[in-house]
Amino acid sequence: MTNHPKDLVSKPEGGLLPDTRLYIDGAWTDAATQFDVINPATGKTIAKVSDAGSEDALRALDSAHAAQAAWARVAPRARANLMHRAHALMLEREQAFVHTMTLESGKPLTESRAEFLLSADFLLWFAEQTAHLHGTYSESSNGGFRVMVTHQPVGPCLLITPWNFPLLMIVRKGAQRWRQLHDNHQDRAGNADDRRAFHAGAA
Repeated sequence: MTNHPKDLVSKPEGGLLPDTRLYIDGAWTDAATQFDVINPATGKTIAKVSDAGSEDALRALDSAHAAQAAWARVAPRARANLMHRAHALMLEREQAFVHTMTLESGKPLTESRAEFLLSADFLLWFAEQTAHLHGTYSESSNGGFRVMVTHQPVGPCLLITPWNFPLLMIVRKGAQRWRQLHDNHQDRAGNADDRRAFHAGAA
């Protein structure tokens, strides 16, 4: 088993924890209480993190709901570019992420690095997929109409993650929802005249 380097006990390399408050509505905010993050290898406190309550959760939900309409209008390519930027920032901070995960979870550095690399790969994959949100266009089974499936925003998502994989679960769930902020929506063109109008409108 990999040992925990002594120089990681007091401070994660790279200063990954500049702020441990809650980030709500575009700003850092204090919670009513905090909890200690304990290094299981030493028993020492490595950080104090804000402990969000139900009121904080509701404020975050209200903020997400207020921002959703504008976010829904962001083009897939622009959304993908944001995710590519997030991926690049992750890679720049690899050592800090790896060391912080080892400090807070007790994982060997090799396992933390493996989790980091897999997380970065997930983010990159979703970034590449985001620019290609495809719908479908097909004939109905009885031939009476055609079916077009497009994607419409569905709104904020609540993501509950375990903390045995602190980075991977956030990236895997969060990046996927960042891409898939849409639900299937079907439009039908009924008769021949409707179908011709439908084609003309789509041209």
